[in-house]
Amino acid sequence: MRVLFIGGTGIISSACSELALERGIELYLLCRGRSPRPIPKGAKVLEGDIRDARSARGAIGKLEFDAVADFISFVPEHIQAGIELFSGRTGQFKSFSRVALGDGRVGYVASDSLGDTKDASDAISFEPALTRSPPLLEVTPASLATRAGSVKITGVASDGDQVRDAYVFVGARKVFYMSNRKASEPKKLPFSFDAELQPGVNIITVVARENEDVATAQTLVVRRDGPNGEALPTPKRDNFAADWEFEE
Repeated sequence: MRVLFIGGTGIISSACSELALERGIELYLLCRGRSPRPIPKGAKVLEGDIRDARSARGAIGKLEFDAVADFISFVPEHIQAGIELFSGRTGQFKSFSRVALGDGRVGYVASDSLGDTKDASDAISFEPALTRSPPLLEVTPASLATRAGSVKITGVASDGDQVRDAYVFVGARKVFYMSNRKASEPKKLPFSFDAELQPGVNIITVVARENEDVATAQTLVVRRDGPNGEALPTPKRDNFAADWEFEE
């Protein structure tokens, strides 16, 4: 089955691209090639701008598709342009709309499955077909107040799909990074290290990532006191994230 995704590298559509490839679909992506997200391995890129009819036609050439999924139409004019572009080229042309599910959650559904309602209180009934959940992160500091120059941080990150890596920073300073790319247990990442502390209040943030878009963070506050237990002034912080580095 030959399928074209218009987009295919966004937060939602990239997950759909990976799933389509896993199911053996011959996948093409029509995009401008500007996304920082990597193209899923196995996808064929057609570089063009869907908002420019000439550019899009040039990218598609004489290709035909069993289905086309549009992830980046935002107004009726976008949908109409897509219908005109793919008329006679595909068996199905599907447009997806972003809907609010409540509590800050959003989802994407086929636009032709939606209808108008006059009652704003109507609850949305849905069954998720594709979901992403961040890793579960458990972090334990040896102490929340210490006279020592460091504190031991232990934890474990776990996820139903994978844990890509974990990193920690104290204030603006990145002090720990651990990759899980080649681990024997890709869905679990235990870690332990000694975090150096500055005098006074230290904000320690631990992050575990499933991928570039899905992550969990926990923040701890650890106080470093003087040798006699006296409170120490907290020094001025460095520029936030000035020294961050990540594995590509």
